[in-house]
Amino acid sequence: MSLYEKRYYTVAQLLRQEHVDSVLDFGCGDGKFLCYLAQDPFFARIGGVDISTSRLTRARHRIGDDSRICLFLQSFLDPNPKFFSYAAIVVMEVIEHLEEDELHLLFQNIFQIAPSIIIATTPNREYNWHYPTLYNGLRHSSHRFEFTQIEMKHFAEKIMSGVHNYSFNTGFCDYEGASQFIMWKKVLEP
Repeated sequence: MSLYEKRYYTVAQLLRQEHVDSVLDFGCGDGKFLCYLAQDPFFARIGGVDISTSRLTRARHRIGDDSRICLFLQSFLDPNPKFFSYAAIVVMEVIEHLEEDELHLLFQNIFQIAPSIIIATTPNREYNWHYPTLYNGLRHSSHRFEFTQIEMKHFAEKIMSGVHNYSFNTGFCDYEGASQFIMWKKVLEP
């Protein structure tokens, strides 16, 4: 199983464990994760958001006529009232490509949407010694940063400052620890 498939599997399992069957993928690219979710009839509504026309065209071709999947051509940094109808938002391998102000805006928008579950995945910098080629210590030349496990927890805590109705946990997407996730979960008020 590839690292991508391990991420897909882990995120899908987290969503299933939380009984979340409507998912919006921010930065969906060419739709591979959307198709992965669509293979499971549990997921009733699946959405993908990307700013690239060419990526969404490839996603539409890959998806075919699956009526459960809706694509949005726009920046995930811009609000859209249709996003409020999804119970979960996934941001898979996207945050490491954003500048700090974009990162802040992304999560500000996500917490305004207030889904039940928010899952973000990102590389674990502590695993990078396994890669023969790095770019200033990072896995890809377009990465702005990569977190260690401790930095990931600090990031999750920082994002939650001012957000009182969510808890979070972190973990790995794979046994090797190459990729990690944060899952924020809406806390039900008594």
